[in-house]
Amino acid sequence: MHLRKIHIPLLLLTLPAFASPVMPARKDVPPPPAIRPNVPIPAHVAPAAVPDPAGPMTLERMKTFTISNPYRQAMLNEINARHAVISEAQSSSSAAKRLRPVHATTLSEGFGTTTNLTNDHITDTEPTVTAMFKGATLNTTVVGTRFPDGTHAHLYSYHSTSLPTFDGPHDLPLPTGYTQEGDPYLSGNGYTTGVWPGRLYCVGALFSDNTGSAASSIAVWHSDDAGQTWSNPAIVATANGGGHDLDKPNIVVSDFGGSAGVASTRGYVYVTWIDENVNTPSGSSVNVAMSTDGGSTFTSPTIVSFENVQFPQVVVNPNDGTVYEIWANLDYGDLLMAQSGPDLTTFGAEDIVSGLYIMTMDTIITGNVRVNSIPAARFDWPSNRLVVVYTGVASSGPASGATDIYYTFKGGCTNCNAYGWQQPVQVASNTTNDQFMPAIDFNQAGDVIVTYYDRRDDSANTNYREYVTVMASDGSSRSYESQVIGAPVSNPNGRSIGDYQDVWVDNYPDGQSASFPWIGFPTTLVNDLYFSRFFFQ
Repeated sequence: MHLRKIHIPLLLLTLPAFASPVMPARKDVPPPPAIRPNVPIPAHVAPAAVPDPAGPMTLERMKTFTISNPYRQAMLNEINARHAVISEAQSSSSAAKRLRPVHATTLSEGFGTTTNLTNDHITDTEPTVTAMFKGATLNTTVVGTRFPDGTHAHLYSYHSTSLPTFDGPHDLPLPTGYTQEGDPYLSGNGYTTGVWPGRLYCVGALFSDNTGSAASSIAVWHSDDAGQTWSNPAIVATANGGGHDLDKPNIVVSDFGGSAGVASTRGYVYVTWIDENVNTPSGSSVNVAMSTDGGSTFTSPTIVSFENVQFPQVVVNPNDGTVYEIWANLDYGDLLMAQSGPDLTTFGAEDIVSGLYIMTMDTIITGNVRVNSIPAARFDWPSNRLVVVYTGVASSGPASGATDIYYTFKGGCTNCNAYGWQQPVQVASNTTNDQFMPAIDFNQAGDVIVTYYDRRDDSANTNYREYVTVMASDGSSRSYESQVIGAPVSNPNGRSIGDYQDVWVDNYPDGQSASFPWIGFPTTLVNDLYFSRFFFQ
């Protein structure tokens, strides 16, 4: 539907000062189970001599562990062997601060609109978005998970060259051997150079159940017409049951165009996921693989970390090709980060991104909504910062007991933890009602744009609206905060909305446009996939 353009005064709000909180005490955990049946230890992680318990270890948080399991020991040996000291210095020269390409055309129609893309009685969850030019035409693509029969999840895309009108849904093919596909994320090569310029990629999980008893895979589809048609999926990794489930994938396509002495990785596709040990979560692992041929084939998985790990995100620094992995360790209540060169062989020692406000797995809030501390991350090129938002719950203060959106970053922080990450600041100005499921991107000035679900307009803390906040990348101030134009008041009423949403910002000669899909309820009986867009200078 078309809505009038509404100009809302910009607000400049100063965030409260945050004291440096004491990091929560670390908890020891039992070691994971023995090596998976019938899965030998790969040669590159063959056990070595047990390190002297009194000596230093690269993984500081594992100093007090009792290493008694050979698979765990083998993984630790591999990680310690490759965790050489990696410089965290990022280039700060103006030449290195590349921006997304500024599109040659001015903003197309669609400013200030919210569109119901599905408008039916089929459950929709977990949308993702990209916007890329092919020639002179802006192509906006949204992928979401739908349940056409009420039970089985399938992926569908929606495509537009004239916002806010979309065509679709377009099916992402489900291969034989699986009954469901879900957890989509989009990324693409928006340049005219690199590997497969203009190609769009969608990662997802293939499965028949989530108990670990049936096969599950991580798959990548590609599209050369911006999501109107899709390839059959390339299989990145498979677990054939045995108590293991491959889940929570994420994807990024590198923008790094090369520099002196460093080869370009533009168009390389990086995919990360969790190999979840369903019966013993502390035996799970974070994995990552890459494709250098347009998503046709992928390298063997690299194990980045293990224990009760969840919700990985992969990000590439466009200045030098560094690959960042960010994930949650639920054994300790931390968000962690490790980084590697483009070939995924040099992951460094883990940072603690944040140990504050991290939620337990599948926390249920009012309305039977499932919420997790899933990090959403980008490399903010203009400010040269790695930026992260997540949902958390404060145990004290004005936000105590409510879920809130927290923002942190690495690079030029002033109130840092021991690993150089800014102490988390609250994104929304409201401190009494729930905010949850954030997405993040950045504009040409380096400000971060965060979209999220917000219950501040309901005194009963049940109904939510879609909100957006624009913040300085150092977290010091908000320049914009508002409910989204045309967003319905939504009551989940026990229905699933998934675990996340997405946002994408593009640059134009006359400003920037933020596009974001999300899940709303036009009535209490149905949840639909919505698409919103707004323009700012």
